[in-house]
Formats: sequence, structure tokens, C-alpha cells
Amino acid sequence: MPCAVGARLASVIFKSHLSPSPTVMRLIITGALAVLVACIILASNLRVRKVIFEGAELSSQDALIKCRSSLLGQRILTLRRDVSKFFCEEPFVAGANARIVLPYTVVVVLRGRKPIGLIKTGGGLHVVFDNGSIYRRVESAEIKDVSELPVFISDEFERLRAGERLSDEDLKRLKRLLSLFSSVGFSGVRQVEFGSAREIKLRMRDGSIIELGSEVGLRERFALAAAVYAELKRKHGRPVAIDARSIKGCTYRLLE
Repeated sequence: MPCAVGARLASVIFKSHLSPSPTVMRLIITGALAVLVACIILASNLRVRKVIFEGAELSSQDALIKCRSSLLGQRILTLRRDVSKFFCEEPFVAGANARIVLPYTVVVVLRGRKPIGLIKTGGGLHVVFDNGSIYRRVESAEIKDVSELPVFISDEFERLRAGERLSDEDLKRLKRLLSLFSSVGFSGVRQVEFGSAREIKLRMRDGSIIELGSEVGLRERFALAAAVYAELKRKHGRPVAIDARSIKGCTYRLLE
């Protein structure tokens, strides 16, 4: 490579001339500039020959092929790093960036969009992503653990369809509940039902039911209900019905 040759030449000259004369210095500077220009010309003409995808399972093959076709042959040093435009129609892709691996390779890293739950609409069950966008339900093989996500049910969701978004208020409610579940290590929720009076009822995968009531004082009532549920499950190993609608405490009964 010209850069390597130039570096070795300069090293030899410096070793053989500890105190180089002005003429030698001019030759060194001229040679270094020539090597630099050669390196710039060579690097500016490097073209993309290979495109590798990280996170390809998030995207359709059509989008991957379009992205690869567009990148191949481009000058690698002037390549635009943000290649999200190729995946704007892909529901599971939040964005994509290109990373250069000289001399000829580009690695495209796809960032996944996180599913937070399922909603039941007039058209069936749909995946809801962390930005509130709604997509058709998919199999667990397509996106990990989607079948384990809670199903959110509300009359307000009946009119929604794939391609639309939850309102900011509804998305905030869903995220708040999920945050509460996470904060106390609560798992196993199968359904979350929002009532007409903004009451909340949880149906667990073991058949248990937890009524939380309105969103006033929800954090405190949920923390108490979660602790009671864990203790009853440990002691009895049976489904239970817990009524935590009162701010003062909760009651329970065992279910068959």
C-alpha cells in the first residue's frame, strides 16, 4: 500500500540523516504529501463489495435486498450511516445504522422495536409496540415471547386496526401498568381489562383474578395485592380472587 511504503521510506531517511539538510527535508515533505494524496485518492475510490446484516430476523427479505442493492458499489468513506429509510415499513425495526469495516465491507445493524403487549380489537388480537403503533398478531417464532405478552382489553380498543396508534393517554396507561408489574417482579398476567369506570381487572395465567379498581392510589393497592397474591399462591397453590378496590386493604377467596 502507498501509505505503508511512504511511512517506511520516511523512517529510513530519518534514521540515515539524524540532522537532515534543508534539501532532504524538502524531499521528505514532498514525498509525504505525495503519499498522502495517493492515500486519499485510493481511499476515496474504495467501493462497498459486501453488506452484512445484524438483526436481519427483524426485517422482511424484500427490505434487506433493497438495502443491500443500494449500498453495493457506493464509495465506502462517503456512505451515509443512517440507513433507516430502507426499513421504514418494517414494523419490528426501529432504525438501522451502517458500520464501515475497511476496506470493502459494511455492517448494517438493525434496532428492534419492543412489543409491550397485545390488544383485543374488533379485528382480533394485535401487537402493540413501545411507540403505540399497532400491528397484526404474529407467531412467537417471528418475535420472541410474543405469546407471553399480556392482552389489554377495553371498549375503546374495539375500533382500532393494524397500522394505527394508541392514543397518548392509552399508551401511558399501558406503560404505567407494565412499569408497576416490573417494579414488584410481578409476572403471569394473561389479561388486563379496563372497565367503563376506568377500573382495572387482572386475569392471571393460573386462573386467579385481581380487581384493582380505579387508578387512584393504584401503586399502593397493586403492591399490596401482589404481595397477597404471592403469599396465597405459596400457601395454597390454587387460583384466588383478590379484591383490592378499596384503598384501605384487600380481601380474597380461594377459587376452584
